Amino acid sequence: MAYLTPFDGALRAAPYNALFDHVEPFAPPFGAITAPHHRLTDAGPALPDTDAPRVQDVEFLGMTNFDSGMQFEGTTVGGLSGLTYLPASDSYLAISDDRSELNEARFYALRVDLGDGHLDDGDVRFTDVTTLRQNGGAPFAEGTIDPEAIDVSDDGTLYISSEGDARQGLAPSVGHYGRDGQQIGALELPQALMPDGEETAGIRNNLALESVTLTPDHTRLFTATENALVQDGPAASANTGSPARLLEFELGEDGAQHAYVYPTEPIPERPASDDGFSTNGLVELLALDDDHLLALERGFAEGVGNTIRLYEIDTERATDIQGLDALPEAGTAVRPVDKTLVADLGAFGFEPDNVEGMAFGPMLEDGRQSLILVSDDNFSDTQSTQFIALGLDVAPEAPTIPSMPTFDLSAFDAAIGRTLDLAGDALAPLFATAFGAESTAVFDGIEASASTLSGAFDFSAAGLEPLGLAPAGAEAFDLWGM
Repeated sequence: MAYLTPFDGALRAAPYNALFDHVEPFAPPFGAITAPHHRLTDAGPALPDTDAPRVQDVEFLGMTNFDSGMQFEGTTVGGLSGLTYLPASDSYLAISDDRSELNEARFYALRVDLGDGHLDDGDVRFTDVTTLRQNGGAPFAEGTIDPEAIDVSDDGTLYISSEGDARQGLAPSVGHYGRDGQQIGALELPQALMPDGEETAGIRNNLALESVTLTPDHTRLFTATENALVQDGPAASANTGSPARLLEFELGEDGAQHAYVYPTEPIPERPASDDGFSTNGLVELLALDDDHLLALERGFAEGVGNTIRLYEIDTERATDIQGLDALPEAGTAVRPVDKTLVADLGAFGFEPDNVEGMAFGPMLEDGRQSLILVSDDNFSDTQSTQFIALGLDVAPEAPTIPSMPTFDLSAFDAAIGRTLDLAGDALAPLFATAFGAESTAVFDGIEASASTLSGAFDFSAAGLEPLGLAPAGAEAFDLWGM
């Protein structure tokens, strides 16, 4: 079997222990998925370097706080764990994670003034509050919803995640709502996420769907668990991260189309006392394009405080684990999403609170992209609601370049062995049969060289190089073990 691993943009055969070199210090508690030895999927010819992070620079633009317990239109403002931007009105919606305990489940409308390029006291103003209503029109009863994230579609409707409650057997969900708060539908989540009421499978309690984001073209939606499903591996600890599940939906289709492993970091700080509480997890996502997303991790250690880190992730080369009830045991390769640290909020000279939500705002006058983050105060007198503004230099999306078509040489193992006869006109018919006629253009360079070659040829990276095939393409052929 050949393991699918990162190698300068191509796939190669490699030992299992190289799989997670790029995501240290995450230690995989699970196994890997094997690929058939002669199956090559979308390795593609050599391409321009499109893998550089899109976020090039981050600047802190200021922050402002609201005291816990602030009242607005008869409700307690707090628990703000998700944020989305409405460009047409230059306003935001913030979801509260109140489980209809203090007030009915709700979201707030607000405005943020970045006109001078900074965020200061007085620049955030709440303007409205909307109650979430379930099918039938009634507000959600206490404990029947745990809203955590929100995003708006191009038709004005909203997608809101609910974390669920593993201890009570309450399933997580991603609901579809009108702007008036009325639920109009829900996405179909994989069965693997469903809690069994005994905490032996499905989501972990309070470590489930904290995130929702739509791609810029509004055709796809991503959401993720904060930590691993019970059957997928351990929760994050001081020594290891946790293999969270990142789900990708194509809106209008049934169920999730793709799923990937998102490796959280280990808990950044140890609590002040040996028995103190600590955690770290994925709490928000924000799509840059179809493959690149910003990911927000929130760590907390009792007696120490919060660690808030922003990453950019790339799903393009991650193993698709959709359909797996549990991650496989060791010995089968799973490649997680690629991950690059963008910013540590603690480096900006202030103490971040429990930051859980973020949204792109308007473009700044200097051409940079604004990013607004918000904290969940847990309705605690010892915390506050923080709004934080950042300015991001974001590189344009790389052009889409078609990849090599999928092909399969399994049936030709006995015939071709480890060499191919390139004499005369033998090459073109063989490739047309093996790869399909539509793929022969990829091998024009080899066909042109065939008249100058005779006998058997070494079909390896070294052998392909004289024929003009780029290194990525050649290394892809190494997956066959030739």
